[in-house]
Amino acid sequence: MKKFLIISTLTLGACSSFQKDPEPPVEILPIRNCVQQKEPKDPAIPCKVGNWWSPGDPKCSSTEEICKKKRFD
Repeated sequence: MKKFLIISTLTLGACSSFQKDPEPPVEILPIRNCVQQKEPKDPAIPCKVGNWWSPGDPKCSSTEEICKKKRFD
């Protein structure tokens, strides 16, 4: 019985040492729906002509790339 306990303990210890480390959590950022204010001016977009805006964003961006990268709540 003692041999069985020793062998099972060693086996479990060896198996647990080969387990993978848990993967770090991945943060998924939502894709921004950025729209550009064009002429004639769209009253639904609170920006100057040429600027970019994402619905819910309190501020406008000068380029589409900046608009898509912005994080806001």
